[in-house]
Amino acid sequence: MKALKCLIICMGIVMFISCTGTGLSVKETDPWLESIAGASKVDMTGVWDAGGAITGGWGEGRFTQKGNRVTGTLGFYDVNGVVSGTDIYMVLGSSGNVYYTAHLKKSGDGNYIGKAVEGAIVDKKGSEEATNYLMVLRQVSNVPSLTRSVTTVWLNSLAGTAAVDITGVWDAGGAITGGWGEGRFIQTGNRISGTLGFYNVDGVVNGTNVYLVLYARTAVYYTAHLQPSKDGSYTGRVAERAVIGQKGAEGAVKYQLLLKKGSM
Repeated sequence: MKALKCLIICMGIVMFISCTGTGLSVKETDPWLESIAGASKVDMTGVWDAGGAITGGWGEGRFTQKGNRVTGTLGFYDVNGVVSGTDIYMVLGSSGNVYYTAHLKKSGDGNYIGKAVEGAIVDKKGSEEATNYLMVLRQVSNVPSLTRSVTTVWLNSLAGTAAVDITGVWDAGGAITGGWGEGRFIQTGNRISGTLGFYNVDGVVNGTNVYLVLYARTAVYYTAHLQPSKDGSYTGRVAERAVIGQKGAEGAVKYQLLLKKGSM
């Protein structure tokens, strides 16, 4: 998901969560977790990527595992779970309400994949009639660490003689509908500063290549490499929490970015 892309949507989701229920309660899910907890062969402690919440995924997972018990958050939900061998069982809730239960298995690439069931206990009789969703967890620690100091070094290494000037207003699609929002950039020499939607932007130009870093406060969320098209727009790929083009970041390239010239 583009996690901080739209505060209005995030607030709406939280309000929706707090005002609706699924019929499940911890009185049902706690005994279920107790019944399936076993000896753990894995450790889920850390940060996990389950896809951007705004774009249809589950968001970022932050888990702590002690023994065979897992607690933490996944996107907008609180998580309570257990491990049995390499299988993970989770309950997703908020404000005392239970919304989903999930069963994930470890895959050969170290990720976890399975399904989440809405309003029912996964794998139990009757759950096949409930709405279910795919869930994939990828450990973020497999992606190179991303900080402002790292991206500053990266931008400095790429800066060259600018053959283009992207100063102005650009349309990258409405943030509410899954785009990036409006871009407002100022280019001085080969350096770019400005905003794109809810993000601050630093960038550089090398020839006609444009490299951008999207951040908010001290946190870096995306890096992008764009090139011009014949119609005057710029298009390219975006890596989430990784430096695009660097070794090990291939799996972090999840999005496309299209900039169309707007009006001042």
